Amino acid sequence: MSKYPNTFLGKKNFANIIGSNRYLSASNRLIDFGWLNNGKSANIIEYDLKSKQQVFNVELTGLPSGGYVYRAERFSLYPTKHTYGINE
Repeated sequence: MSKYPNTFLGKKNFANIIGSNRYLSASNRLIDFGWLNNGKSANIIEYDLKSKQQVFNVELTGLPSGGYVYRAERFSLYPTKHTYGINE
């Protein structure tokens, strides 16, 4: 088995025109298969090379015409540099 997930995901995750790959850390990658099923779906996977496991996998389906996923980014749901007070 290869160290990258796209070599074992098969034809289901082959996106020949739109997608992206991001280095998140020394071992994690965020891979966007952005144009699947003739642009009707997309798949975004975070993969840990050390554990050889998927950390995150979301399949977006029913995308409208032109609604493909051009690029994926990872953001924290809760910003770490902000504190919340009673009056906020």
